[in-house]
Amino acid sequence: MSTTQGIKTVLHPVTDLAAAKSVYTALLGFPPQTDESYYVGYEAGSQHVGLVPGGARAWPRRSPTGRCRTSRRSWPR
Repeated sequence: MSTTQGIKTVLHPVTDLAAAKSVYTALLGFPPQTDESYYVGYEAGSQHVGLVPGGARAWPRRSPTGRCRTSRRSWPR
């Protein structure tokens, strides 16, 4: 028997934090609980929804060898 309660935190990388904040505030119907230049977070029931600026560049990527890299520049050529 599993005690997992489901997904509690969802982080969305965004390219325009101000625009994403406007959309999520309108969709959720309330303002964010955390509103900083580096992160915007909403508490929606038992789930946390976070907006992270930087788009896809903010997330680690896998290199062709399968190792996790934070920048394409660090990939071996």
